Amino acid sequence: MPTIVKADPSSPVGAKLPMMAMGGTANTLIGSRNDRKVQRIMRKPWRAGGNRFSHEYAYEAEHADETMGVVTCWLVSD
Repeated sequence: MPTIVKADPSSPVGAKLPMMAMGGTANTLIGSRNDRKVQRIMRKPWRAGGNRFSHEYAYEAEHADETMGVVTCWLVSD
């Protein structure tokens, strides 16, 4: 059974899973068809704070020490 844990900025799949969920939109957003380049660029906001792609607003579903998925949340008001 997966465990939900606070996302880690050093997670190797932290930027990759949201990019996969976005599909071609991630390529359009970044302005490149090169998936490796898009993933590299998406890692920056994942590791940083204060943006909607940040680890600060994400949780990882883990099972047997592997990330199975990412849940992202965005606070719209207090």
